[in-house]
Amino acid sequence: GIISASTLVNDASIAVSAGTLTIGGQLLGTGQISVASGAVLDYLAKTDALQTITLSGAATLETKSVGAGMLIKSTTAATFDITGGGSAKLNNADANLTVHLLQATTLTMGSGSFITADGSAGKDKIVAGGANQTLTGGGGADQLIGYAGFGDTFKDSAAHLNGVTIRQFGGNDVIDLTDLAPGSGLTIGWSQTANTYGTLTLSEGGVATHITLYGRFTTSGFHQASDGAGGVAITYT
Repeated sequence: GIISASTLVNDASIAVSAGTLTIGGQLLGTGQISVASGAVLDYLAKTDALQTITLSGAATLETKSVGAGMLIKSTTAATFDITGGGSAKLNNADANLTVHLLQATTLTMGSGSFITADGSAGKDKIVAGGANQTLTGGGGADQLIGYAGFGDTFKDSAAHLNGVTIRQFGGNDVIDLTDLAPGSGLTIGWSQTANTYGTLTLSEGGVATHITLYGRFTTSGFHQASDGAGGVAITYT
C-alpha cells in the first residue's frame, strides 16, 4: 500500500502484516507502527518524529534518514536501511538491528547492544554508542569510532578495511578480518607514525592491509586468533 507524500499522519497506529507499505508523507506525533516478519516499511521522508516502530523477525525498515526520536524495537536482527546519506542518529533504546547505509553517511549509534552498522561504498563515519556493536565500513576510506568503554567489533574484509581509520580501539575490542586466516602465514606489524596514531599492517600471501589506528601501540601487543567463522580476530593487550 501507499500513504501519499502530501499526507501528514498524526499519532499513527499502523500495522504492516505483509508486502511493502510506502509512506511518502511526514509522520507526526507519537505513533505506533508494527512490521511483521518478511514485510517492508518504506518511509520516504526524513524524520525526527517520536514514532515507535516494532520490527518482527526478518522485517525491513527503509528510511531516508533517522533522528534519535524514533525508537526501533526488534528482538531479532531485523534490517534497517538508511537510504538518504547525510547524518543519522539512532535512539539509545534501539537494539538487535542490522543497519545498512546505502549512501555515504555519518551514523551515530545509540547505546543499545547487538547493532551492526554496515557502511556504504562511499566514505562513511560510523560512531559506536555502546558495547556489543559491530562497525563495518563497506569500503571507501571510512572512519570507524568505537565506544569509549570498549567492547565493540570492527569487522570487514581485508580489502574494505585497507585505508580505514579506527579510533578508540582497545580493551576487549576486536578487529575482525573476515577473509584472512590466522596462523603463521599472517604477519602483524605496527608503525607509530605520530604521537597519537600509527599504522597497523596485516600481511598474508604478499597482500597487505593498512589500517590507521589512533592511540599508542606496540607490535608485540597485537594478537591473532580465529574469529570462529573462517576469519581472523585481532586484539590488543
